[in-house]
Amino acid sequence: MSISIEWTDYWTSNGIKILVHGQSGIGKTYTISTCPKPLVINVATENGLLSLREKKIPYITISSINELEDVMAFLQAEDNWNKFDTLCIDSLSEVAEVCLLEQKEKFKDGRKAYSQMADEMLERIRNLISIPGKNLYCICKQKKMQDDDGKILFSPDVPGNTFAQKIPYYFDEVFAFRWLKDPETGEMKRMLQTYPDEKYDAKDRSGNLNMFEEPDITKIISKI
Repeated sequence: MSISIEWTDYWTSNGIKILVHGQSGIGKTYTISTCPKPLVINVATENGLLSLREKKIPYITISSINELEDVMAFLQAEDNWNKFDTLCIDSLSEVAEVCLLEQKEKFKDGRKAYSQMADEMLERIRNLISIPGKNLYCICKQKKMQDDDGKILFSPDVPGNTFAQKIPYYFDEVFAFRWLKDPETGEMKRMLQTYPDEKYDAKDRSGNLNMFEEPDITKIISKI
């Protein structure tokens, strides 16, 4: 058996895989316009693409998990593969909701439906993460949780505890979209929090980002 070691830049060969969670209307979808050559996969139940109407960004609408599989196969064709650098999912929460509805139609036991949904979605996430040479920008809702001590935590909001707990581990970057006051001007600014604190779930696997970054995905990718 002949074994060779290849030296490569992980980020260049694999692309940057980003998950962003934030409250409704803060600009998660609009930030797609800052991604390098984006292509959007939009869920039929999601109306958020209105904010991109003037950006002329290509998108594909799906209404089922099978259609997501069809889109992924369609994108593998060379002519389609070269038309984008960043695959954007708007939104991961909505995709999971669609998957859950499909599973509830198959299983009367709600626990089984949630368990099957988690398995199905984690498989889809692994497929998306493994796309070579392409960036991935996934949007999801944000949930507010409070523990027994009254501590509040904001984190990605997707159906099912198992799926919600596992999903952040699959991404290189997990950002919390926030409104923050500019210390110099006093004005409120939209910023991406890249590291966790007592209230917000976030991570930066690259180690190259500041605690807060402006919501420009191309600049963030370049910085990484």
